[in-house]
Amino acid sequence: MTNLSLLFLAVLACVSLATAQEKGSSNKPAPPREYRLQALYRPGVAQSYTVDIRDTASRMHSAGAAKGYDRNVRLYLTVRCIESSDNVSKVVVNVDSLTYAFTSEGVSVTYDSQIDIAPKNFLDLNNYLGILNRSAEITYNPYGEAKAVGGDNLVWIRDYLAENASDVDSVRSMIWNQAVSDAGVLHVADLQKRVIPGKRIAVDSSWKHSYSLRVDNIDIAATVRTTFATYGGGVYTLRTVDTVKAQPGTPFHVYGISDVSRVVDGSVAIDATVDLTTTGIINRVVQRSHARIRGRIGNEVYTTESKSTVTWTLQGQYQW
Repeated sequence: MTNLSLLFLAVLACVSLATAQEKGSSNKPAPPREYRLQALYRPGVAQSYTVDIRDTASRMHSAGAAKGYDRNVRLYLTVRCIESSDNVSKVVVNVDSLTYAFTSEGVSVTYDSQIDIAPKNFLDLNNYLGILNRSAEITYNPYGEAKAVGGDNLVWIRDYLAENASDVDSVRSMIWNQAVSDAGVLHVADLQKRVIPGKRIAVDSSWKHSYSLRVDNIDIAATVRTTFATYGGGVYTLRTVDTVKAQPGTPFHVYGISDVSRVVDGSVAIDATVDLTTTGIINRVVQRSHARIRGRIGNEVYTTESKSTVTWTLQGQYQW
């Protein structure tokens, strides 16, 4: 009996040890599942988007003078893939039409490219006319970076502006050149914003990358942090929340000042989301920014505070 008891206890100990080991192994956290976050373009397939820009700004001068204004712009954007190989894609983007509305104290300017015969002679409007119906080609590498911006129409207008620079005043020349620059084209036409990494990422992971935007017609470029926020219903949501600095010396023009200003200093708080489907289509991009920037013109230093929301919304997809 003693031997049988000892044998029973030994078997029981082995079973208990095995059970404990099994429980311990089951408590190990499973590695997080990763998803490939990549925008995909297919030759012969096009997407149409609306781009809504809503700006509210106020400016305070050193002597106490103040000015406020609102800007509402809607652009109709077409993105057509003409070539894709080894995850390198070339797309042609075109702003087919636009509507524009600007209001300030006692001033109201509107424009509809499908109705108005000629654009209004209003400097701020030129920021959006530069790329109207001027197709641009953007080449993306596998990681969502716009590596080249070109196209015959874009090259022609850039050459034209350079050749006729002496016939145009400095403010108008700067506005048009900025509108058709790489940064100007990408601000409107690049939905990826370098946010989509083009590789496998786990939910809740974050990473740093370059980022650019235009705030009240001031170009901003910096490094930001993006997080893979959620996945559900066949849609990945990426969120970028960060604060970046304005580059001192950047030239810009603001309403009510007849000359080119330069950035003294300032910062921009960004809160942006990109909704990407599991099939690689960008459904929606919302870019919110709150900027406070000091500018200089001559010896006058003034402060502009602006809030902006830019929304890209997919309207449809078709073959061409």
